[in-house]
Amino acid sequence: MRIYTVDEIRELDKMTIEEFGVPSNSLMEVAGHKVYEEIIKKFGSKNSIFVLCGHGNNGGDGLVIARLFLIGGAKVSILLIENPDRCSPDFLKNFEILKKVAIRFPDLEIIDFNNFDREILKQRILKSDLIIDALLGTGIRSELKGNYKTIVSLVNSLGVSGKVVAVDIPTGLNGDTGSPVSEAIKSTLTITIGGGKQGLYSYPAQEYTGEVTMVDIGLPLSLIKSPPIEITEENIYRGRLKRKDPNFHKGSGGHTGIIAGSRDKKGAAYIATIGSLRIGSGLTTLISEKEVIEGITQIHPEVMTIFPDFDNSDRDYFSRLFSGINTLVIGPGLSNDENVFIWTERLIQSFERFMVLDAEALKLIKDSRFNDNRVVITPHPLELAKILNIPKEDIQRDRISAAKSCASRFNVVCVLKGSRSIIASPDGRVTINTTGNPFMASGGMGDLLSGIIGGLIYQTDSTYDAARIGTYIHGLAADILVEQNKTPLLAGDVADALREAINRSGIYE
Repeated sequence: MRIYTVDEIRELDKMTIEEFGVPSNSLMEVAGHKVYEEIIKKFGSKNSIFVLCGHGNNGGDGLVIARLFLIGGAKVSILLIENPDRCSPDFLKNFEILKKVAIRFPDLEIIDFNNFDREILKQRILKSDLIIDALLGTGIRSELKGNYKTIVSLVNSLGVSGKVVAVDIPTGLNGDTGSPVSEAIKSTLTITIGGGKQGLYSYPAQEYTGEVTMVDIGLPLSLIKSPPIEITEENIYRGRLKRKDPNFHKGSGGHTGIIAGSRDKKGAAYIATIGSLRIGSGLTTLISEKEVIEGITQIHPEVMTIFPDFDNSDRDYFSRLFSGINTLVIGPGLSNDENVFIWTERLIQSFERFMVLDAEALKLIKDSRFNDNRVVITPHPLELAKILNIPKEDIQRDRISAAKSCASRFNVVCVLKGSRSIIASPDGRVTINTTGNPFMASGGMGDLLSGIIGGLIYQTDSTYDAARIGTYIHGLAADILVEQNKTPLLAGDVADALREAINRSGIYE
C-alpha cells in the first residue's frame, strides 16, 4: 500500500477545495461519517462518548463524529480546549449544527477545559466508553504546549489507551517521522483520513497509534508523482519469483558468495550461508578461513567453499576467485585482521557485480559511490549513525530520512534494520517493512537477513526488490514462530521457518 507525507495529503486537500470546488465543510462531513463508521465497525454502539476537540479542522471532524453518536443515542461529552471564537470556520459551522441537533437530542455536555474541575474531568474520562482524540491531527508542528500538553498528559496518566480512538494522527505524533514531538496520546485505534501518513507506520509510532486504518474521502491520490513510499502487506510479493519454467536450473537461481566468519565468529558465516541456501540461491559458496569452512561443510554439504589468500588483492586474482559468482555477501563475523580488512576493502572497490554489505564491511565503504542497482547495505541504527557521522538519536528520530540520505549519498539500497525496518532506494523509493517482532532481538538475525537478500538479488534482478522481499520474508518467518509460541527466537529458528514463510507469502506462486 502506498502511503504519503503530511504535506502531500494537505496539498491534495487544498487542491480538492480550491481547484475542484468541493466545499471544505463537505470534506469534513465525509471524513466525520467515514471515521464514525469505522469506529462502529470496530467497537459497535457505545453508551457514552468523550470527544477531545482542538480548535482546527481536526476538532471539526470530532464535532461531526460527536453529532453522529448523539443522533445514534449515545451520551456525548465534548471537551473544548480553546474558546470557540479562536476556532476555524469549518469548526464553527459544525459547532452551530451540533447545538441545533442537541435541541432534539439533549444528551450532550459541552465542557470548557479552562473552566472545569480537573477531578470531575478525570471521572468523566474514566467512565466514558470511548474517548475520541480530535485535538490536532496533522496540525502539530512543534512541541505540545498549554492546554494540549496538559490534556494529553492527563489522558495518558489515566491508563485508558484501550478505549482511545485517534482521528487522523494521535495528538503529539509527527505524521512524517512517527516520533512524538514531546508527548503523544496513546490510542488503541488510529483512523487516518484521505491517505496513510508515513509516520503512522514508522518506529516508534505503533506505541501510540494502536491499529491503523485509513478512510477514503475522495482525494486525488493518483496525482502524487513523487517516488512512492509503501508499506508491506500480506500478498504484496505474491508471484514475484517464477519457477514455472521446466528448464529452470541451479544457474537460473544465481550463484551467491558469502565472505564472512572468522575463528571466533564462525556462526555468523554459517547463518548467512543458510539464509542464501534457504531462500533459493542456485549455488552458494562460502569464502572464509579454514576453521570456518571445515565447520560449515559438516552441517551443510550443499555449500561450496573457497579458502582465499588474504595476502593477494590483485585484480586478476579477484577475477579468477569470483568467476561465476553473481552476488557477494560481505561482512558478517569478518575478521578484524588488518590484512583481511585491506583485502576486503579492495574487493569492495573492484567487484562489479551485486554486493550485500553488512557488519564489518560497513566500515569499509567510506565515501564510496557505487554503480546503480548494484549494492545493498544493511546497517542497524548505530552503524548507520557512524556511516553518516550523526548521533544515533537523530537516526531513530527520523528513520525514513536517514535511510533515504544514506541511499542517495552512496547510491545504494539501504536497509535500516530495527522495528519497522526501512528499505530506501537511491531513486527515492521507500518501503517500510511491517513484519518482525521483539522476540527476534538476538545475535545472528542480521547475518541471516544479509544471506537472504544476497540469495534473492539474482532471482529478482533488483537490489531494491531483493531487499524488500528478503526483509519481509525474514520478519514473516519470525512472526510465524511467535504465533505458535511467544518465546525468544534464535536466528537458526527463523532460518528453519523460512520454508513456511516462503509458502505463506506466495513469492514462488
